[in-house]
Order: sequence, then structure tokens, then C-alpha cells
Amino acid sequence: MPVAFLRWMIALALVSSLALLPAKAQEKKGSVYDNPKNLKVLPKDIKPEALESLMKEATEGLGVKCTACHVGKQGEPLESFDFASDEKRSKLRARVMFDMVQTINGKFMTEFEQLSRRRRRPQGGEGGERAGGEAEGGERQGGEQGRGEREGGRRRERGDAVTCWTCHRGDTDVEGEGR
Repeated sequence: MPVAFLRWMIALALVSSLALLPAKAQEKKGSVYDNPKNLKVLPKDIKPEALESLMKEATEGLGVKCTACHVGKQGEPLESFDFASDEKRSKLRARVMFDMVQTINGKFMTEFEQLSRRRRRPQGGEGGERAGGEAEGGERQGGEQGRGEREGGRRRERGDAVTCWTCHRGDTDVEGEGR
């Protein structure tokens, strides 16, 4: 192989590796959901993906942006926000609401599901109808909505779990309150 060709290949390899440096630096940087600070209601070891999903669910459920609860300027990168700050009263209120939702889903929904399972047992042998109008195959009769179907024009993301959307429907005021 000619020496000029080898020099050209080495130069090309060096330039290519330099082009990859910014991408690798970005990978190491992480996201705003990594290592959250000042968590009072949410678990301290919450996974970044779970935290991001929960925050997106809350903003959609309330019809707000991150700045409704967090200190930062709308339109600025999230990395510039002070997520740990408790300066905004709405963040303190959101903590109370998150705690309420966790209690409902953790305690009451579990008890409700246990009661519902007992009531849904087939009655009288094969192929009967379950309590609540549900056939054994899981289909609702009489046009009622089953789990996972649209509710209020929007598909519920977490099955029968209570979310911000359950009450707020994309508005910070609960229907009938403050209007």
C-alpha cells in the first residue's frame, strides 16, 4: 500500500473520531430527569423514565406547561430550570395532589379491584355473564365502556388508575369548581 493512502486513511479516521466527540459528550450529560432533587412525595429512587412520564401525564392532565409548578422561563431549555425550588405555591399544591392520587391508587383502587374480582366470578357454570354486564370473554354488553376504551374523548393511559386527567380533564380547575 502506498504511504500516501495510509496517511489519508489515518487522517480520515482522526477526523471521524473528532466528529463523534460532541455526540458522546451529549450522551454523558443525561437528562433533567436524572438525579432529581427535593422529592418529598415521589420515591427518591424513581427511575428517570417514570419521572418523565409522570410529569408529562400531569401537564397533559392539567393543560399546563412545566412553568406552572417549576421555576424557569417558558421556551428556555429545561436544563435552565430550577426543579428543586419550592418557590411556586402551585408546586406545593401539586405535591398534595400527587400524594392524594398515590393514596387512591395504592389503597382504595387495590381494595376496589379485589371487590370487583369477587363480583366478576362467573355465575352458574360455563359461558355465563359476569356481574356488571361483562361476558366471560371480557366484552361489555349494552354499549358500556370497558377498560382501555376512550373516556371523555381521550384514551386512559393507565387502565383503571386515577390520574390528573381523571378529574381535571386538561384544565387546572376541576369541573364545577372555580367557574
